[in-house]
Amino acid sequence: MIGATNLNIRYDMNKTAFFLMLIIFWYLSGLCSLVYAASASSGDQTLQVSADGELKLPATIANITLGINISDSKATVVQKKLITKNNKLISFLKKQKVNELSTRNFQIKPKWSYVNNKKRRDGYIGTVELSMNLPVEKVGSLLDKVIANGADEIQDVQFTATKEEIEIARKKALKTAADNALKEGKHVLSSLGLSFKSIQEVIVGYRDMGTGQMPRLAFSREASRASFNIEAGNIAVKAQLTLILSYK
Repeated sequence: MIGATNLNIRYDMNKTAFFLMLIIFWYLSGLCSLVYAASASSGDQTLQVSADGELKLPATIANITLGINISDSKATVVQKKLITKNNKLISFLKKQKVNELSTRNFQIKPKWSYVNNKKRRDGYIGTVELSMNLPVEKVGSLLDKVIANGADEIQDVQFTATKEEIEIARKKALKTAADNALKEGKHVLSSLGLSFKSIQEVIVGYRDMGTGQMPRLAFSREASRASFNIEAGNIAVKAQLTLILSYK
């Protein structure tokens, strides 16, 4: 990623012009992915350098959302069928010892259609959404069985890692960002004939944890005989860090 540049340097115009030309050259040539800014407002002459760090780690947890859909001409029938399928699916999932099982949505509403520009009620639709998480190695086996046990849709599957794993990766990504920022800052100063003095300030920016996601899947009873082969892949933990460097 190519960083933007923001320069506000209070020393002679020759150095200012040279600094601008140097940063523009790096920007256009794609050699620099950092953000630079120079200032002397604090008393010391300083250079601000921002850099990113990223660490990829294997996904170990899967967050899954399942859906149940019922339609009928009578709301009471929809409610009865929905409760039956919902209870069957919840009982099955509890036996599978999934984690953080919860009902995200339960609703019954009219189904409308339009004939000759007139709104007409064509029965009722009932839906339930259940969410849970479990270890990645158990996902394939679970998805093989959920349709036979009441689910009509696998609405969402997202792969992530434990909080502990993500926090360890975040710290490593921050260290990488800090090393990159300091290295590039020293390189810029050296290119200008200046010397690094000290780190004045450290600012920790955003962090972003990517997830692997599967699209919504709907299955027939025949399709439920197929077996899932799940490849969770890796997730990316990203961090940004800014260093304020003084120089002489």
